[in-house]
Amino acid sequence: MLNNLFDLLKNNNIDIKTLDEIICGIGPGSFTGTRIACTVAKVLAYSHGISIRSISSLYLMASGYDGLVIPLIDAKREKYFSSVCQEGKVILKDDIRTKEEVTQNLKNYKFITEDEFLVSPKRVIEMASEADCFSLAPNYIKNV
Repeated sequence: MLNNLFDLLKNNNIDIKTLDEIICGIGPGSFTGTRIACTVAKVLAYSHGISIRSISSLYLMASGYDGLVIPLIDAKREKYFSSVCQEGKVILKDDIRTKEEVTQNLKNYKFITEDEFLVSPKRVIEMASEADCFSLAPNYIKNV
């Protein structure tokens, strides 16, 4: 993961020392993935004196779309980490649901999956919450 991050910065001629802030997707999602993402963000922010903010990974996935969108991350057993967003606003908060539960009473929606999604940097910046290197933590939602 770190090699990919540094390759990404290098390929775009970005020096990590020039970053003003880091916005970290804190989940929900893979237990290990969210822990690694938060750890990497915290280490980079702390070691380079960069401010850090957090955002829901589901909102991040939905940020690039208008209309009614439902971001989904597979939580196994036919359940999904999901939320519902419309025009960049969260209308149903992150939780674990079946597809049927999340789409009740909804029409004209679009599912967004972790395999392919669009990101709106503007919306992400607007929605990110302030955090710090010591309190940033993954958003774990348990599948029961």
